[in-house]
Amino acid sequence: VVGRRVAIWWPTEELFFFGRIEGYNVGNGEHQVRYDDAQKEECMLFMQRVKWLDDDVPPLGNDSASTAPVLKFVRPPGV
Repeated sequence: VVGRRVAIWWPTEELFFFGRIEGYNVGNGEHQVRYDDAQKEECMLFMQRVKWLDDDVPPLGNDSASTAPVLKFVRPPGV
């Protein structure tokens, strides 16, 4: 799963935050996630609500030709 794009649910924010899995620690079972806003987190993915994104999905807002606002998170419908 290292290298995969993901959206991870943050329950206190009630939002999915987008990022990429950058590493895995076999000693403690935690994955290293770098979010699109450059924040880093180590977490146990099996304990998280994760949406797996297509590998070819670039970090949101990095398209220099785009005039759309930079999105780092998404609120699911009905929340």
